[in-house]
Amino acid sequence: MVVPFDYDTEPKERVPTCNLCGAVSPEPERIRDRYGLSVGLSRCACGLMYLNPRMTAEAYGEFYAKGHYRRLLSQFYGRKIDASSIERDQRRYAVKAMAVLGPHMNGSHGKLLDVGGSTGVVSDAFRNVYDLNATVLEPSEAEADAAEARGLSVLRCSLEDVPVSGDNTPLIGTFDVILMCQTIDHLHDIAGSLEKIQGMLKPKGVFFVDFVSGGPIKIDHPYYLNWRTGRQFMKQAGFEVVSATPDADGLHVNMVCR
Repeated sequence: MVVPFDYDTEPKERVPTCNLCGAVSPEPERIRDRYGLSVGLSRCACGLMYLNPRMTAEAYGEFYAKGHYRRLLSQFYGRKIDASSIERDQRRYAVKAMAVLGPHMNGSHGKLLDVGGSTGVVSDAFRNVYDLNATVLEPSEAEADAAEARGLSVLRCSLEDVPVSGDNTPLIGTFDVILMCQTIDHLHDIAGSLEKIQGMLKPKGVFFVDFVSGGPIKIDHPYYLNWRTGRQFMKQAGFEVVSATPDADGLHVNMVCR
Protein backbone atom coordinates (compact mmCIF):
# COMPACT_ATOMS: atom_id res chain seq x y z
CA MET A 1 0.00 0.00 0.00
CA VAL A 2 1.34 3.42 -0.98
CA VAL A 3 0.63 5.79 1.91
CA PRO A 4 -0.48 9.27 0.73
CA PHE A 5 1.81 10.99 3.25
CA ASP A 6 5.62 10.94 3.28
CA TYR A 7 6.09 10.38 6.99
CA ASP A 8 9.76 9.40 6.72
CA THR A 9 10.80 12.83 5.43
CA GLU A 10 8.81 14.84 8.00
CA PRO A 11 10.86 16.69 10.66
CA LYS A 12 10.92 14.76 13.93
CA GLU A 13 12.08 15.18 17.50
CA ARG A 14 13.09 12.85 20.31
CA VAL A 15 10.87 12.81 23.41
CA PRO A 16 13.30 12.92 26.35
CA THR A 17 10.83 12.38 29.22
CA CYS A 18 7.37 10.95 29.84
CA ASN A 19 4.63 13.57 29.61
CA LEU A 20 2.78 12.01 32.54
CA CYS A 21 5.35 11.03 35.18
CA GLY A 22 8.46 12.87 33.99
CA ALA A 23 10.65 9.76 33.90
CA VAL A 24 13.41 9.49 31.32
CA SER A 25 11.93 7.96 28.19
CA PRO A 26 12.55 4.24 27.78
CA GLU A 27 14.45 3.23 24.68
CA PRO A 28 11.83 3.11 21.93
CA GLU A 29 11.07 -0.06 20.01
CA ARG A 30 10.59 0.04 16.26
CA ILE A 31 7.21 -1.18 15.07
CA ARG A 32 4.85 -0.75 12.12
CA ASP A 33 1.83 1.43 12.77
CA ARG A 34 -1.60 0.58 11.37
CA TYR A 35 -0.78 2.36 8.10
CA GLY A 36 2.37 0.25 7.67
CA LEU A 37 4.73 3.10 8.60
CA SER A 38 7.85 2.48 10.70
CA VAL A 39 7.57 4.32 14.04
CA GLY A 40 9.33 4.35 17.40
CA LEU A 41 7.27 3.64 20.52
CA SER A 42 8.31 4.23 24.13
CA ARG A 43 6.48 2.32 26.88
CA CYS A 44 6.89 4.09 30.22
CA ALA A 45 6.66 2.20 33.52
CA CYS A 46 3.77 4.51 34.54
CA GLY A 47 1.64 2.96 31.78
CA LEU A 48 1.80 5.75 29.18
CA MET A 49 2.88 4.82 25.67
CA TYR A 50 3.98 7.44 23.14
CA LEU A 51 5.60 7.83 19.76
CA ASN A 52 9.32 8.48 20.07
CA PRO A 53 10.61 10.13 17.98
CA ARG A 54 7.53 11.96 16.74
CA MET A 55 6.80 14.70 14.24
CA THR A 56 7.47 18.21 15.47
CA ALA A 57 4.58 20.43 16.53
CA GLU A 58 4.97 22.40 13.31
CA ALA A 59 4.84 19.23 11.21
CA TYR A 60 1.71 18.05 12.99
CA GLY A 61 0.18 21.49 12.42
CA GLU A 62 0.67 21.10 8.69
CA PHE A 63 -0.52 17.48 8.84
CA TYR A 64 -3.95 18.65 10.07
CA ALA A 65 -4.22 22.08 8.46
CA LYS A 66 -3.49 20.83 4.93
CA GLY A 67 -5.77 17.79 5.07
CA HIS A 68 -3.08 15.09 5.13
CA TYR A 69 -4.80 13.44 8.09
CA ARG A 70 -8.13 13.00 6.30
CA ARG A 71 -6.44 11.70 3.14
CA LEU A 72 -4.58 9.13 5.21
CA LEU A 73 -7.83 8.00 6.82
CA SER A 74 -9.56 7.87 3.45
CA GLN A 75 -7.06 5.43 2.08
CA PHE A 76 -7.06 3.32 5.25
CA TYR A 77 -10.85 2.95 5.32
CA GLY A 78 -11.29 2.79 1.54
CA ARG A 79 -13.79 5.65 1.38
CA LYS A 80 -13.58 9.40 1.12
CA ILE A 81 -13.32 11.11 4.50
CA ASP A 82 -13.44 14.89 4.38
CA ALA A 83 -15.28 17.84 5.89
CA SER A 84 -18.52 16.86 4.16
CA SER A 85 -18.50 13.10 4.63
CA ILE A 86 -17.75 13.14 8.36
CA GLU A 87 -20.74 15.26 9.31
CA ARG A 88 -23.15 12.30 9.52
CA ASP A 89 -20.79 10.53 11.94
CA GLN A 90 -20.47 13.72 13.96
CA ARG A 91 -24.23 14.06 14.29
CA ARG A 92 -24.36 10.58 15.84
CA TYR A 93 -21.41 11.46 18.03
CA ALA A 94 -23.19 14.63 19.25
CA VAL A 95 -26.12 12.52 20.48
CA LYS A 96 -23.69 10.30 22.41
CA ALA A 97 -21.78 13.22 23.90
CA MET A 98 -24.94 14.95 25.09
CA ALA A 99 -26.17 11.72 26.68
CA VAL A 100 -22.91 11.39 28.62
CA LEU A 101 -22.57 15.05 29.57
CA GLY A 102 -26.26 15.93 29.94
CA PRO A 103 -26.69 14.79 33.59
CA HIS A 104 -23.83 17.12 34.58
CA MET A 105 -24.93 20.23 32.68
CA ASN A 106 -27.23 21.75 35.33
CA GLY A 107 -29.46 23.31 32.69
CA SER A 108 -28.30 25.92 30.20
CA HIS A 109 -24.86 27.46 30.37
CA GLY A 110 -23.31 30.54 28.80
CA LYS A 111 -20.18 29.68 26.84
CA LEU A 112 -18.83 26.51 25.24
CA LEU A 113 -15.38 25.77 23.82
CA ASP A 114 -15.00 22.77 21.49
CA VAL A 115 -11.32 21.80 21.23
CA GLY A 116 -10.65 20.12 17.89
CA GLY A 117 -14.27 20.82 17.01
CA SER A 118 -13.94 19.90 13.32
CA THR A 119 -16.95 21.00 11.23
CA GLY A 120 -18.85 22.29 14.27
CA VAL A 121 -21.62 19.68 14.18
CA VAL A 122 -21.15 18.78 17.85
CA SER A 123 -20.85 22.41 18.97
CA ASP A 124 -23.95 23.31 16.99
CA ALA A 125 -25.96 20.54 18.68
CA PHE A 126 -24.88 21.66 22.16
CA ARG A 127 -25.54 25.29 21.24
CA ASN A 128 -29.10 24.53 20.16
CA VAL A 129 -30.02 22.26 23.07
CA TYR A 130 -28.36 24.23 25.88
CA ASP A 131 -28.50 27.78 24.48
CA LEU A 132 -24.72 28.14 24.48
CA ASN A 133 -22.45 30.68 22.84
CA ALA A 134 -20.08 28.23 21.11
CA THR A 135 -16.48 28.62 19.96
CA VAL A 136 -14.63 25.99 17.92
CA LEU A 137 -10.87 25.46 17.95
CA GLU A 138 -9.95 23.74 14.69
CA PRO A 139 -6.64 23.72 12.74
CA SER A 140 -8.00 22.05 9.58
CA GLU A 141 -8.78 24.76 7.06
CA ALA A 142 -11.66 22.92 5.35
CA GLU A 143 -13.28 21.85 8.62
CA ALA A 144 -12.91 25.32 10.14
CA ASP A 145 -14.65 26.72 7.03
CA ALA A 146 -17.56 24.33 7.62
CA ALA A 147 -17.84 25.36 11.27
CA GLU A 148 -17.86 29.04 10.31
CA ALA A 149 -20.60 28.35 7.76
CA ARG A 150 -22.74 27.17 10.70
CA GLY A 151 -22.43 30.58 12.29
CA LEU A 152 -20.03 29.39 14.97
CA SER A 153 -17.12 31.42 16.27
CA VAL A 154 -13.95 29.69 15.04
CA LEU A 155 -10.31 29.94 16.05
CA ARG A 156 -8.13 28.36 13.37
CA CYS A 157 -5.48 26.81 15.55
CA SER A 158 -4.79 23.92 17.89
CA LEU A 159 -5.20 24.17 21.65
CA GLU A 160 -1.45 24.30 22.05
CA ASP A 161 -1.32 27.42 19.84
CA VAL A 162 -3.87 29.38 21.90
CA PRO A 163 -2.06 32.57 22.99
CA VAL A 164 -1.36 33.08 26.68
CA SER A 165 -0.42 36.07 28.83
CA GLY A 166 2.82 36.50 30.75
CA ASP A 167 1.45 34.45 33.65
CA ASN A 168 0.45 31.66 31.22
CA THR A 169 -3.27 32.56 31.33
CA PRO A 170 -5.07 31.70 28.04
CA LEU A 171 -6.26 34.86 26.28
CA ILE A 172 -9.52 33.55 24.82
CA GLY A 173 -11.52 33.86 28.04
CA THR A 174 -13.26 31.33 30.26
CA PHE A 175 -16.00 28.83 29.49
CA ASP A 176 -18.82 27.00 31.24
CA VAL A 177 -18.45 23.88 29.10
CA ILE A 178 -15.31 22.60 27.36
CA LEU A 179 -15.38 19.64 24.99
CA MET A 180 -12.31 17.72 23.86
CA CYS A 181 -13.86 15.10 21.61
CA GLN A 182 -11.50 12.39 20.29
CA THR A 183 -8.68 14.93 20.42
CA ILE A 184 -6.50 14.37 23.48
CA ASP A 185 -4.59 11.50 21.83
CA HIS A 186 -3.58 13.91 19.04
CA LEU A 187 -2.00 16.52 21.32
CA HIS A 188 1.72 17.22 21.44
CA ASP A 189 1.74 18.04 25.16
CA ILE A 190 -1.18 16.54 27.11
CA ALA A 191 -0.06 17.79 30.53
CA GLY A 192 0.47 21.36 29.34
CA SER A 193 -2.78 21.36 27.38
CA LEU A 194 -4.81 20.20 30.38
CA GLU A 195 -3.28 23.00 32.46
CA LYS A 196 -4.46 25.41 29.76
CA ILE A 197 -7.96 23.88 29.87
CA GLN A 198 -7.94 24.29 33.66
CA GLY A 199 -7.24 27.98 33.18
CA MET A 200 -10.15 28.37 30.73
CA LEU A 201 -12.80 26.43 32.68
CA LYS A 202 -15.01 28.43 35.02
CA PRO A 203 -15.10 27.30 38.70
CA LYS A 204 -18.42 25.50 38.25
CA GLY A 205 -17.75 24.50 34.67
CA VAL A 206 -17.70 21.01 33.21
CA PHE A 207 -15.10 19.38 30.95
CA PHE A 208 -15.79 16.39 28.68
CA VAL A 209 -12.90 14.37 27.25
CA ASP A 210 -12.68 10.97 25.60
CA PHE A 211 -9.77 8.90 24.38
CA VAL A 212 -8.92 5.54 22.87
CA SER A 213 -7.87 3.08 25.58
CA GLY A 214 -4.64 1.54 24.24
CA GLY A 215 -3.91 1.13 20.51
CA PRO A 216 -3.89 0.84 17.62
CA ILE A 217 -0.55 2.57 17.14
CA LYS A 218 -0.76 5.22 14.41
CA ILE A 219 1.18 8.36 13.50
CA ASP A 220 -1.82 10.61 14.20
CA HIS A 221 -1.79 9.61 17.90
CA PRO A 222 1.43 10.73 19.63
CA TYR A 223 0.04 9.33 22.93
CA TYR A 224 -1.79 6.16 24.07
CA LEU A 225 -3.78 6.45 27.28
CA ASN A 226 -5.71 3.92 29.34
CA TRP A 227 -8.13 4.12 32.25
CA ARG A 228 -5.36 4.61 34.81
CA THR A 229 -3.18 7.06 32.91
CA GLY A 230 -6.24 9.04 31.78
CA ARG A 231 -7.34 9.51 35.39
CA GLN A 232 -3.81 10.40 36.45
CA PHE A 233 -3.49 13.09 33.78
CA MET A 234 -6.76 14.65 34.99
CA LYS A 235 -5.74 14.48 38.65
CA GLN A 236 -2.34 16.08 37.98
CA ALA A 237 -4.04 18.94 36.11
CA GLY A 238 -6.33 19.58 39.10
CA PHE A 239 -9.53 18.03 37.73
CA GLU A 240 -11.97 15.81 39.59
CA VAL A 241 -13.23 12.95 37.42
CA VAL A 242 -16.94 12.83 38.23
CA SER A 243 -17.80 10.20 35.61
CA ALA A 244 -15.73 7.66 33.67
CA THR A 245 -17.55 5.21 31.42
CA PRO A 246 -16.67 2.88 28.54
CA ASP A 247 -18.03 3.98 25.20
CA ALA A 248 -20.43 1.77 23.28
CA ASP A 249 -17.82 1.43 20.51
CA GLY A 250 -15.66 -0.66 22.87
CA LEU A 251 -12.63 1.54 22.16
CA HIS A 252 -13.10 4.90 23.85
CA VAL A 253 -13.33 6.00 27.48
CA ASN A 254 -15.64 8.94 28.23
CA MET A 255 -14.71 11.22 31.15
CA VAL A 256 -16.61 14.12 32.67
CA CYS A 257 -14.46 16.34 34.86
CA ARG A 258 -14.78 19.45 37.00
